[in-house]
Amino acid sequence: MVTFVDQSTWIRQRLSCILCCTGLNNLSVLQHLHLLSLSFAYQSLCPCSVHVTSVVQLMHMLMTRGRIVEADMVDELTLFACYMAAAVHDYGHGGVTNDFLNR
Repeated sequence: MVTFVDQSTWIRQRLSCILCCTGLNNLSVLQHLHLLSLSFAYQSLCPCSVHVTSVVQLMHMLMTRGRIVEADMVDELTLFACYMAAAVHDYGHGGVTNDFLNR
């Protein structure tokens, strides 16, 4: 059975490999991720960092357990884009539902 720690280590190694393969600047990407994490720290209406971690892990599971990565359906840059999209999908979200906003 694969544990969360094993998955976390695998994700970090995979991200490092993706950045290397795509030629993206490691420091720049890490700085952007750090700024993103700081922005979620100020959104106190919901546990945003927990949600973001969960969504990124779900994206990872979809890509690996869904055999999308194994089938070579995506290249490294597309995989990186999927992880980034999962990480930023709620950026600037107020923590309330659309129903709440329409009242």
